[in-house]
Amino acid sequence: VGDTSFEAAPRSPALPKSLVESLTAARTRALRAELSGRPQVALALVVLALIRRSAARADVPGLAIAISPVGFDDDDRFEHARTEASTAYADTDLARLADEPIDKLLELLALFVAEAVDVTHDGSSPSADRTQATSDELAAVLDLDMSRHWQASTEFWEKAPKAFTLEALSTAPAMVKLTERARKPKTAAFAKMKRTDLARVAVRQL
Repeated sequence: VGDTSFEAAPRSPALPKSLVESLTAARTRALRAELSGRPQVALALVVLALIRRSAARADVPGLAIAISPVGFDDDDRFEHARTEASTAYADTDLARLADEPIDKLLELLALFVAEAVDVTHDGSSPSADRTQATSDELAAVLDLDMSRHWQASTEFWEKAPKAFTLEALSTAPAMVKLTERARKPKTAAFAKMKRTDLARVAVRQL
């Protein structure tokens, strides 16, 4: 026979809702005051919220941190690191995270904050400029080198406006080295090309 002491224990009388709200508000004030002086626990709480959102699309009740992972075709290295961390910490709780070294918490924070970044835009919507400003600022702080992650393909240059491709070609290293006299006939020849031919030149030159 199992232990029935829990079921048999009398329940405390329920408090009025107004009193419960008053008590939980007092606890909220106390928790906020204590947490504000404990950066490691605060960091652990943020990481817990991010992990819950990543692993189960769930929130930490009582914590108003609004962040959501974005489904994306990610870089393989990042995808592997995130999947590994999400699996390792899927069932974690605050106590475990609070015991982790700061460096580990920061590593997890970077992974799961990165998962919430999406600066994709169409260049013409009302929010495009604001999104691009965030993208530019983040790229500058990270000292982003796009050549490590992306190369313009023939398909890209075929879809780009011809004027855009011609302007890009005018700044290509091979063109910049030429004198103004030597550059003019090449620029004129590029302008006469069909877009598909111009795209192939762009891939070679750029």
